[in-house]
Amino acid sequence: MCDTANNRVLYYPAGSTTASVVYGQGSSGTNFAVGAVNAGGSASSTTLSGPAAAVLDAHGNLYVADYGNNRVLLYPAGAVTATIVTSQHILISFYPVALALDSANHLFIADSSNNYVLLLPAGGSYPSTEYEHASFSGAVGVSYYKSPWGVVVDSAGGLYISDSGNNRVLFIPAGSNAASRVIGQF
Repeated sequence: MCDTANNRVLYYPAGSTTASVVYGQGSSGTNFAVGAVNAGGSASSTTLSGPAAAVLDAHGNLYVADYGNNRVLLYPAGAVTATIVTSQHILISFYPVALALDSANHLFIADSSNNYVLLLPAGGSYPSTEYEHASFSGAVGVSYYKSPWGVVVDSAGGLYISDSGNNRVLFIPAGSNAASRVIGQF
């Protein structure tokens, strides 16, 4: 669970109401103190600033959208020290707000500031695809994303994008980078 205001991600074992691991507040993974470890400081492999989303892959690796530090981090299974998956160096400003993984461990990143959804191939450090301009018939008004705020991958590999600035959800079929359906506009 992202505890955004406290700059941390908490892990709750199945069936428990008590967190057992904390990410983003030191290297021990058990520092549950509330507070901003990274507020005004420099980003490190054990700190977070405003984590916006977290997703686990099939191997127990944790990906975190570290919004305030303009990066996506990977915490290998069982570790509380992260490696940078991708960061601000890929774009002038990078604000990851949502993450989704497909069955091949390709990571989809919604970047609200740049109006992109990025595809990071499994094991990659640089996006291979930018879902930027949706070209499809049936859309009312605009043909671009405006502040995408969520991404979900279905079991067939189709991508749903919450295009919050345009008050709609777009569907992109697997293997395509163009939307084929729009939900929420008439």
